[in-house]
Amino acid sequence: MENTDNKNLSFGQRNWFLLCVLVAILNPLAVHFLQIGARKESYKQSMDIHTTDSSKIKDSSYNVASPPQNKKTDSAAH
Repeated sequence: MENTDNKNLSFGQRNWFLLCVLVAILNPLAVHFLQIGARKESYKQSMDIHTTDSSKIKDSSYNVASPPQNKKTDSAAH
């Protein structure tokens, strides 16, 4: 086995196995917490869309065109 007490080696060179283990543990945890945050934000946005006040939303699913109201012809007919 190589001598790892050599002061010319950097910390990463001396402790490469420890660093690999730490990265293998911390990387999935970091990804997991990022996904949780993204899911919470997505859920929050979907709830904001569903909880909007329905009285402010105009129903435009069925509109029938009505003829223009001409006041001159209405008053002349009476």
